[in-house]
Amino acid sequence: MDEGASTPFLWAFEEREKLLEFYERVSGARMHASFIRPGGVAQDLPFGLCIDIDSFT
Repeated sequence: MDEGASTPFLWAFEEREKLLEFYERVSGARMHASFIRPGGVAQDLPFGLCIDIDSFT
């Protein structure tokens, strides 16, 4: 694969890493989180998370 063809994939991994950091801050786990449970959610969102997500988008 050419060097230029792999660049978008590497950019996508960088964005994926940022999204996984948000996910980890909410649930405490990166991949297999149990944040949403029957009857609601496990806990409230951490302070400042919504502000960080707004600055990301």
